[in-house]
Amino acid sequence: MNIRIKSTRLWIPIFVFLFTLAIRLLFILETMNIPAFRTPNPGMDIDLHWQAARLLLQGATTDQPYFELMLPSTPFHQYWLALCQLILGESLIIHRLFNALLSSVSAVLIFLLIEKRIQNRPIAFGCSVIWAALPSLIYFDSSLHKSALEILILVSLLYLILTPARSARTFIYLLKGLLIGSFLSVLLLLQSNTFLYCLIIFSYLAIDNRLLKKEKAQILIIAVPLFCVTLLGFQFRNSIWRNEYPWFLPQKGIHFRIGFHQGAHGAYHQLKGIRPWPYGHVFHARLYAETKNNRVMSPDETDRYFLNEGKNFIKDNPMEALRLVVTKFFLFFNNYEIKGIDDLYYLKKQTTLLAFNPLGLGILVLLAGLGGIQLAAIKEYRLLYLIGGLLSCMLFSNILSFISWRYRLHNVVPLIFFSAYGIQYMQHKLRRLARSESSFGSRLLKFSLSVLLPLLVCGLLAYQPAMEKSRKGFFIRASQNDKLSRKAEKLIQQLAVIERTSPLRMDHKIKKALILSRLHRHTESFRILQKIHAEQRYYPQATDKYLVYLLWLGKYDQATQLLSNVIKENPTLQSRFENSLKGVEKRAYQVFVKPGIDC
Repeated sequence: MNIRIKSTRLWIPIFVFLFTLAIRLLFILETMNIPAFRTPNPGMDIDLHWQAARLLLQGATTDQPYFELMLPSTPFHQYWLALCQLILGESLIIHRLFNALLSSVSAVLIFLLIEKRIQNRPIAFGCSVIWAALPSLIYFDSSLHKSALEILILVSLLYLILTPARSARTFIYLLKGLLIGSFLSVLLLLQSNTFLYCLIIFSYLAIDNRLLKKEKAQILIIAVPLFCVTLLGFQFRNSIWRNEYPWFLPQKGIHFRIGFHQGAHGAYHQLKGIRPWPYGHVFHARLYAETKNNRVMSPDETDRYFLNEGKNFIKDNPMEALRLVVTKFFLFFNNYEIKGIDDLYYLKKQTTLLAFNPLGLGILVLLAGLGGIQLAAIKEYRLLYLIGGLLSCMLFSNILSFISWRYRLHNVVPLIFFSAYGIQYMQHKLRRLARSESSFGSRLLKFSLSVLLPLLVCGLLAYQPAMEKSRKGFFIRASQNDKLSRKAEKLIQQLAVIERTSPLRMDHKIKKALILSRLHRHTESFRILQKIHAEQRYYPQATDKYLVYLLWLGKYDQATQLLSNVIKENPTLQSRFENSLKGVEKRAYQVFVKPGIDC
């Protein structure tokens, strides 16, 4: 009998794992020949992290500029991808399958944790099925985004915190503290705004009545210092390690400014003069700040500049800022998935699996409201504090920037736990409704006030119309992804032809550098152009692009020297350089380079 019970307990988690994995495998099969999945858009997040990982494996150092390592704001994912590339190779399909495996483990942990907390296998199973079938998770778990890893670590962290240790040995609690501190540190190095999670988690551990004071101290004495060292090292990395070309440049300022500026609407809205690309958020942002302040600025100074600009906007426009905060609050819980790089509703047109999938974040929000009531009713105030606190941290960090379906994705973790308790609450109320001996009208009134009214409120929160004016634009921009990927594939073919040519003539080298630039492989392109311009000579198109790279790097003296030598030989080229530049690049040229040439 015991063997049969153990077998049943084992097979349900196995089914959850296989069911979750099967859905993701179907999505991968459906999308493997879609251009944007086959060849990620050049310069955007997936391609950027992929190229950064390749550079790490090639032995990148900070004494030379590596553009792709400057653009990400946090380091862990690039090193993780480099390790995965080293072990799994460079097949995108294999890496997508690996992410699908990670996400399937997350689903199993969700099942096990809910089962332990609620002691109800059907509810735990139902929640894990909802988790497996959520469209947002299907997409991000089956792509090369870092989201699958982030979710796995967050779920593992909660499993570790909420599952009591079976041993009273000191070593077990010290190990638990080490793991908690490590998971929090990795989350920080994956997504910097997760640093707020530590406030909730450490305070929860301090008030957890299942632990003795000695056990709490053993956990916290390891976890807190480990996380604090990681946080301080990451925050002051550019001051501690004064590298000529630092990597992983800070971007919290530009994201804050994007969230609070004239014209902002809660989702991503481009800042005037700054291209909506990763290189725009780093290099254009610095050029913008420098030209506004008329001086060279460090990455940290640039970051503070945009933070101050956002604060000034809030100070000067308090009602508009309040409107943005309220808008972001509702968007954070809305069933509508706001486009990031990809758009769910465009993907629904391309895949059967998503097209006929009725689930969305709204179902979790509906049930989560009831879950909060249930936790309060059964006096699980500490758990309510932990899950609600984490959700509040996620909401706060999103309000400080902008809402997209990837940026808010972490909220599915606390919402699925609230949903489990929400289902339990509904079960309890339905049983009371059936068993009550009072009049039908009285029973119906109580049920309406305790269940239907909260569902109505949560339904209004989740399903009110959102971003109606922007949806068409989101869809159109997402449809351009396939075109960009097809262009990238053609450029890669042209690059392969050039690389088979031997020896490479100067025109071949220039063409190769320009193709690499269009593919946003800026480090390789810059290296070629740097060698070409060693003699300070002018080459059509090549010198224009090299000038842009020098401006991106803030090498104004070097740019001035190059152009002075070139213009000295051919004065008519000065107007050509000015006309070849646009936006903040042209402004930076006029402020920092042109005065030196005119002298």
